[in-house]
Amino acid sequence: YLLICRGRATLATCLFADFHNERKYLQRCVDFFVDKTGVRIQGARRFGGTGNFSIPQSPRKGSILYAGEAAGFQDPLFGFGIRWALLSGAAAGQSLAAGNAVRYERFWKRRLRNYHKTGACNRWVYDRLGDRGYYRLLRHYPDKTDIRKRMQHAYTPRLWKRLWYDLVLARRQTPMLNLQGESCDCTWCRCGRGAGVPGS
Repeated sequence: YLLICRGRATLATCLFADFHNERKYLQRCVDFFVDKTGVRIQGARRFGGTGNFSIPQSPRKGSILYAGEAAGFQDPLFGFGIRWALLSGAAAGQSLAAGNAVRYERFWKRRLRNYHKTGACNRWVYDRLGDRGYYRLLRHYPDKTDIRKRMQHAYTPRLWKRLWYDLVLARRQTPMLNLQGESCDCTWCRCGRGAGVPGS
């Protein structure tokens, strides 16, 4: 994606596999936008990070508490994540300050887990709509409809969505937060490089 505001831009490419070739994919992304939009890039500075959409078995390893996208606390449907990042980051900080990492475990299970399950079910439905279904969905909303009420309804945790996640979707999700060893403090673990693990 390419975001531009007042001449400053962020251009990023998101990977779901083959992470060690990130420079190649980023260059393809740069070439695409330069070719298709004519944008000129000056003074570029590289950056990187990690994020995922799968809730972890645990966002904690020893005294290390993972928060936000690094832990998988992000909406699986549209990638909304700022609120989840702030909530989980604040909870992680409070837990560390109190010297009680178990408190963080209780927080995310109580506050975030059911919203993640709801978002994963929303994503499952969205994927099956296809382009035609998505187009019909957009046309369904009159011009003056407050989309926030519809979105709030869609994101409210429901029993059937939790059950659908537990029975069907959880089997398809492998937690991407791969904590290799107690000595590892990688944001995206590279300790197993060459061993065929994510991030290698």
